Amino acid sequence: MQFHAGDFFGETTLLEMQPRPFTARVDKDAILYELTNKDLYRLYKEDVKAYVLVLQNINRELCRRLRSAGDRIAGAT
Repeated sequence: MQFHAGDFFGETTLLEMQPRPFTARVDKDAILYELTNKDLYRLYKEDVKAYVLVLQNINRELCRRLRSAGDRIAGAT
């Protein structure tokens, strides 16, 4: 899978609170930002509306990826 500017990854770790067995690698210089469980909880405590927006966007991305995986599986059968 290849990501582009503005994409994110590792969001399932925030929701499941389980480490994931994946590795990410950049092909050129990049600036990456980390959102930890502690950061997400702090956002919840300080600004619940912003917290909900973050979760909505994570959920949208997960649904998009799930739909894409389903399409690939259906195309392979």
